[in-house]
Formats: sequence, C-alpha cells, structure tokens
Amino acid sequence: MIKIVLIVAIAFTMMTTATPSVDDQNPYAAEFEAARAATSNELQLQILSDDQITAEEYEQVVIAFIACMEDHGYTVTLESDPLNPAMPYFVWLMPSSLTDEEEAIYDDTFDACAHEWKTEVEVLYGSIIANPENKSWDEMYYNCLVQRDVLPSSFTLEEFQDAELSNAWPDGVDIFSDEFAVCIGNPANPVELPLATPTIWP
Repeated sequence: MIKIVLIVAIAFTMMTTATPSVDDQNPYAAEFEAARAATSNELQLQILSDDQITAEEYEQVVIAFIACMEDHGYTVTLESDPLNPAMPYFVWLMPSSLTDEEEAIYDDTFDACAHEWKTEVEVLYGSIIANPENKSWDEMYYNCLVQRDVLPSSFTLEEFQDAELSNAWPDGVDIFSDEFAVCIGNPANPVELPLATPTIWP
C-alpha cells in the first residue's frame, strides 16, 4: 500500500527563490520565538536561532526526518507538489496488509520523527514562503480569487469566510478548478509557482 501525506497543510507561494527572507522588522518574530520554545532538537534550534530559514536549512531537516524513518525500517521517498514544489510530499511504501497495532506504530513513528527533526522549521518555512508579511490567510486567498476573476468583485470577504464554512459559493464558482487551486496554493503570487529546493529532487 502507498500512503501519501501532505506535510504542511497550508498554501505556499514563492516570489523568485525558494529561500524566504525577513527584514529587520520581522513579521514572524513571535512565531520564531514560539518555535524555539517548542523544540529541544539541536538542529532545529540552530536553524531557528537567527530568525531566518534558508532552503538549504529546510533540506537539512527533511533529510534528518527521512533518516529517522529509515532508522525505524521505513522507506521514504519524495515527490514535489505541482502547486508548491518548494515543499514536498512524503511518499512511503508500507506492507500490503497491516494490523491495527502495526499501523498505529507506524503512525506514531512518523509523528515522533517529524516532531523531533522538522516540524517547527517546516511550518515556519512554509508560512514565510507563502505569506512573507504574515497577513491574514483569508484576506490573501480572497484578494487573489477576486483579482483573477474567480470570485465576483461583489462577493465580500465576509461572504468568502462564510462560504468556507458553509460551502455556499456563488453560482459559477468552481472550487475544484485550476484557477481556484492556484490562488489557494499561491495566494501572494499565483502566476509564478515556487521553485524546488536545489538538492532534494534531481
């Protein structure tokens, strides 16, 4: 059986590089502080220490996670997400049949390796790529969808937020369309897709 897990369940956008950066007025300062408080892993702490995360640093935690899974006997390979190539899907092979107990052990191993080696860095890296100014996600999605004529301009932000919960979209709006997906995947820059980090994928 093949399981596919999207590692970061948020949308990601990219400008011209896979390395997010922040200026002196770091909009993610509080998030970096919280991330450092949430982990005792030396690699993650080192990467988080300067309130920046490079593409190469993100690769380091991905590789460490894969090594952790392999140490527990699980094979992990990588595939890139077409909408967000800077962030991977992890794809791994499992035996064709697992008992409930074996599957629970597998899931626990994944969670433990992720928490130890990458979660704090990965979540912040993806957020900075997608939302460098740390704005409201709903406002970013909404603005993109209206600017690209996926939503009518008469549809307000408040109506958009209500529709997210109720699934009551205006007539003619296809939330499964490519145009809708591009805005959700890359709300700040839906034309240029993110670039893959340089060494994980050949």
